[in-house]
Amino acid sequence: MTSDIPVPWSVLQKQLLRFFALYFFIYFYTPFFDSAWDPIVLRAGQRLHIWKEITVYPNGSGDTTYNYIQLLCMLVIAFAGSLIWWIADSRRKSYNTLFYWVIVLIRYCIAYYMLSYGFSKIMYSQFPFPAFRTLIKPYGDASPMNLAWTFMGYSRAYNVFTGSLEVVGGLLLLFRRTTMFGCLFTMTVLCNIVALNFCYDIPVKLFSSHLLLATIFICTPYIPRLWSFFISHKKLEPPPAIAIYNTRRQRWARGIIKGLVLVLLGWGQLGTINAYNEFFKKPPLYGLYEVDSHIHNRDTLAPLITSDKVWHYLAIDMNNAAYTQTTNGEGKRYICSIDTINHTIRLLTDEDSVGTIYRYTKANGQMTLLSAKPGDTTRLYIHNKPLSSFRLANTGFHWINEYPNNK
Repeated sequence: MTSDIPVPWSVLQKQLLRFFALYFFIYFYTPFFDSAWDPIVLRAGQRLHIWKEITVYPNGSGDTTYNYIQLLCMLVIAFAGSLIWWIADSRRKSYNTLFYWVIVLIRYCIAYYMLSYGFSKIMYSQFPFPAFRTLIKPYGDASPMNLAWTFMGYSRAYNVFTGSLEVVGGLLLLFRRTTMFGCLFTMTVLCNIVALNFCYDIPVKLFSSHLLLATIFICTPYIPRLWSFFISHKKLEPPPAIAIYNTRRQRWARGIIKGLVLVLLGWGQLGTINAYNEFFKKPPLYGLYEVDSHIHNRDTLAPLITSDKVWHYLAIDMNNAAYTQTTNGEGKRYICSIDTINHTIRLLTDEDSVGTIYRYTKANGQMTLLSAKPGDTTRLYIHNKPLSSFRLANTGFHWINEYPNNK
């Protein structure tokens, strides 16, 4: 690790390091203990007179009211801690060794997330091909985030391309000799990710912005040299190195510890990949089904009637998810449980924990669903609608386009 920061450090440099060292450590490492943050965040929300009670806790969204209050608490704690640190350690001339270790911790943290996101794209699991419910939903009803997921998920090649860039950036940050280039490379990749999150309202805006901010922080010691090289076009001499490992034993220990960390990172990526693959495992009866006939008791409803009670499509998707779209275009999500031994499908909703059980039979490319209750019988005749029937799925890559295929 090299640095252009002079010795002794200025008061501002020391205080900025104290603050950012505390802040990045709190932000990246303490949210794993969510339960410890709950009383702090809730109390802060009450003191700030938030216009609505905090009822949504950390979930798939990283931009909840809870997260913003938590971020404010982190800033206050880091600022107060840096002031106390300043008073207790005001006579220290420099923080070269501390700065080295802060950079190491941040580098490995960013590298971990870049590798995780990168491999999830390469494995085609973060952005899989659009779900059936997306394909049958009216285009204008999609959210900006759903539009981004559809755009990314359409092309596996683009997933591999963007994921590979993230993986390369993460790998470059793992080694001291490539830290500066890794920062510039990763910064470029993260700028696009942050822009995508902000422009398409993807709720990872806070986290992605912090990854970018942390990457810029790592790059700060190299700014004078980058300016001299790219702007001033001056000849650069090798920067002075900070001696951290002075003995052979220390260098051996560093090599062993780094090797273990790299093994753990690799093991963690395998675990992430396996978790994603399990999440996107195709269930029995996976597919999109179009309703040919919907008979309620003795009345044939579909395809004769347009109603929010008559199904047009049934989609059985990954992760035990199901989706129905009625003949008037309304959609509804379910948790789907399929019993291939008894040939039943149970559809559950958040409001109905009992759900509706359909007994299914398959014959001659058609499937029949039967829900029988005393005095209330529903029978549906459905057929599988192949993915290739959608233009988005059957339009591939062409070297030659006589006319733009913008339909």
